[in-house]
Amino acid sequence: MDKVRNILKFAQSKNQTWLIQTLNPVIRGWANYYRHIVAKTTFGKIDDILWSLLWTWLKRRHPEKGRRWIDHQYFQRRGLRNLGFTLPKGRLELVEGFKTPIRRHVKIKGQAHPSNPKWTDYLNERKTRSKLQREWDRIYGPCTAW
Repeated sequence: MDKVRNILKFAQSKNQTWLIQTLNPVIRGWANYYRHIVAKTTFGKIDDILWSLLWTWLKRRHPEKGRRWIDHQYFQRRGLRNLGFTLPKGRLELVEGFKTPIRRHVKIKGQAHPSNPKWTDYLNERKTRSKLQREWDRIYGPCTAW
């Protein structure tokens, strides 16, 4: 969160596009690094802290404007769905950590050895599954079904 705080301090005169483009890689990298452990609650807490930091940044940028104006200007909605900190018409939005799927790391069996023919099928299945998963993620985005 210190890195995010520093970015927001530096971004006092920057626009919303720059801020989203700068924060997205930080949030996405952090979420992807910790997605293999039980971190959904932590992701939610981080998103809450990030929202309050963003709100402080917005209040500093628009001291004369009210809560509703800031909310309408920076936090877009589509129907009943809240898109979050988004540019108008949803062209670019801030990544939310809690939307990152938690995907458990499946340990390889301890007896499995690549040079032992007995384990060839098992190792090939693992390799195929991980290739399919990477291809699925590339085309459709992360999937938690694997």
